[in-house]
Amino acid sequence: MLRRPQYSTTFSFVPQSATDPSKSGLASIAGQFGVSLGAAAGQGQSPQFYADLLTTREILLPIASDSFAPSVGAARRTLAELYNVDGESPAVVLDKMLLELRDKMVESSVATRTTGVITVRVRALTADVSLAIASRLLAGINQFNLLTRQSQAAAERRFVEGRVAAGRSTLRSSEEALQRFLSSNRQIANSPQLAFDRDRLEREVSLQQQLVSGLIQQFEDARIKEVRDTPVITVIEKPRAASRADSRNGIVTLASGAALGLLIAVSWVLGRAGTQRLFSAPSDSDMAAVASWWRRSPAAR
Repeated sequence: MLRRPQYSTTFSFVPQSATDPSKSGLASIAGQFGVSLGAAAGQGQSPQFYADLLTTREILLPIASDSFAPSVGAARRTLAELYNVDGESPAVVLDKMLLELRDKMVESSVATRTTGVITVRVRALTADVSLAIASRLLAGINQFNLLTRQSQAAAERRFVEGRVAAGRSTLRSSEEALQRFLSSNRQIANSPQLAFDRDRLEREVSLQQQLVSGLIQQFEDARIKEVRDTPVITVIEKPRAASRADSRNGIVTLASGAALGLLIAVSWVLGRAGTQRLFSAPSDSDMAAVASWWRRSPAAR
């Protein structure tokens, strides 16, 4: 009955599906030649990944070390001050606050068998703090995922950039080989071998042109992905401030406590009475009854 009230804020989101593997990265280049990379081209993270991401130090550490206003107009205080968490050093206080966030304040669930929607519930001492933490969690997930995708796009851009340079060099070599052949063989109509060599060189040039064209397209796509800052999760339910405190089940708690207290009291009284009877000295009437029984027993005769 003396527990402090808790306020809950919930929000839900779903990860955006990854780009079609047949059109992402180098898969489109392979697709031009009838080769499908399938799953090797990369897939998006599972919903459970994002649910687990909520309890990682990367997401919770900025929240645990930040300060929040308990109510509108109130002074900002750290979570450790709000929850009376202390320790021998700031690092210990921060670790305790991280455990508090993981174990008691942040809870997530994933609809793995149906829609894959991730629902997050944040409990705090005030509605404003609960709302602020939920908003920070949502922003942290989006920022982490965004930076991850941008870093992957940067690595892909550097790789494709090198392949573009190598492809252009190979294309230039093929074009020069075709140019030398045409300069040395001006009359090839009556020579099947020369016509075959010319067609082979032209096919090589055409192949290299297609490769370079595809690489340049992927290079431009990677450059766009590297600076893209669009959200990578779809928010279904935005965080909203709680209008009232969570139910503490006061009647059930009071009834359970009363029943438990009554059981303990009865057990204590019965145990004490039995102990006193077991170790108390026999009275005179008890001794007289024992003597009378002994005189009437056959052993006494």
